Amino acid sequence: MAEGDPALADLAADIEADLSQGILGEGQVSSATSRLGPGETDEWRIAFNGQLPAEIAMIGDGSGNLDMTVADEAGEMICHDSGPADRAYCGFVPLQNGFFIVTITNPGPDDSRYRLLTN
Repeated sequence: MAEGDPALADLAADIEADLSQGILGEGQVSSATSRLGPGETDEWRIAFNGQLPAEIAMIGDGSGNLDMTVADEAGEMICHDSGPADRAYCGFVPLQNGFFIVTITNPGPDDSRYRLLTN
């Protein structure tokens, strides 16, 4: 998603730099890494506080396309990125405290690794 978008690429680089320096800002940043084989899907259940900005970024290793979808507990889609890149960003403000389902899918023919970042 950052491909061809210098501002989004800069944001992703800033987040990675802040993580490596331990700069957490006003909130806490969480990070996880995973590997997906061809056609595989990961599902993450993440809690966010209502009325506070929620951010989720997925940064792939560049080896193939990855798709990201974010939905609330009722299954209502909040964000969906199925473009040709292996980077995605979703920012939103939940109305209330709750869990959100982040789904990462590898539709490509090769293994891909990615890092998932949330606040």
